[in-house]
Amino acid sequence: MTLSDARFEKIYRIVSLNGGANMAQRLSAMGLYPGARVALASRAPLCGPLLIKNIENNVQVALGTGVVEKIEVVEVEDGE
Repeated sequence: MTLSDARFEKIYRIVSLNGGANMAQRLSAMGLYPGARVALASRAPLCGPLLIKNIENNVQVALGTGVVEKIEVVEVEDGE
């Protein structure tokens, strides 16, 4: 599943970044890397950007739909 399929009030763990090396480097600088836990904070209408919250450092980042479609995630259980 990709981050574009994320739902509100769920926590996800990033599994992989399927873009190029530059995209992975930019996302890692924002705290989004494999193993990081994230949640969907907001979704803009009409295929606009998604506001992603990094659970670990409480930072929110707006990402375009093209980028979030390249971020593979899995849903995290409550105890993880």
